[in-house]
Amino acid sequence: MSEKGADRAGLLQAIAWLILSISVLVGVIGFFY
Repeated sequence: MSEKGADRAGLLQAIAWLILSISVLVGVIGFFY
């Protein structure tokens, strides 16, 4: 059970970082264009 929780936490963290990086990229592109 704890292993599943750890996997889920890692997955959520990876998704959060992905969304954050995409948001930054979109913001930079929107700023320059």
